[in-house]
Amino acid sequence: LMDFPVFSFLFYMSKCGPASWQNLALRGKATQSDLVEYPYTGHGHAYNAIDGNTDPNYYHGSCSSTDWQQNPWWRVDLLDEYTITSIVITNRGDSCSELINGAEVHVGNSLINNGNSNLRVWVITSIPPGRSHTFTWDKGVSGRYVNVIIPGNKRMLILCEVEVYGYPTPHGEDKRNSSLLHKTQPALQPQNLHQGWGIRFGCWPDIFQAITWWATKFFFFL
Repeated sequence: LMDFPVFSFLFYMSKCGPASWQNLALRGKATQSDLVEYPYTGHGHAYNAIDGNTDPNYYHGSCSSTDWQQNPWWRVDLLDEYTITSIVITNRGDSCSELINGAEVHVGNSLINNGNSNLRVWVITSIPPGRSHTFTWDKGVSGRYVNVIIPGNKRMLILCEVEVYGYPTPHGEDKRNSSLLHKTQPALQPQNLHQGWGIRFGCWPDIFQAITWWATKFFFFL
């Protein structure tokens, strides 16, 4: 019989690619800073943005929406720490698509300031109406919480879907390497999914770290 560590590593390798990874947000718990006022309240709940439905029409009931406020935010709790390799955000398509401009994505393990003080990994300049925009990070960004926040006064945050892809963060050496990455790159620059083949091999830079980590586990069980 195959040892469990070897089997687990082979399973990890077989899943190494965004096409085969599951959307982690579907199993998460969503919350937001506020809920849009009546009569739009029923359409704007936070969990609408992780229901697996990318319908960009707000009135079809699958988008989240805060009210007009200062620094509105939305957060999904992935329930565990993951190394996130890509995030997909679907913008509203029927109107108000420009409201997403200037939004920031933060990833981390802290709930200080409702998670909005975690590492900023993405600043959204714009997303076309009704379109899904995907960004990927070759080395991944680790965290349990994914926040979207729009800094400023009298802002409204509307999200028609947020998808999060990645894999469980190994502890030990890989976690220390992740910490060093954050210290040397305080504002990570994401790579667009639509630029060449980068996304296809997004997890390969992590494979050496994964091999080292699983090899340590394997020899421990010998």
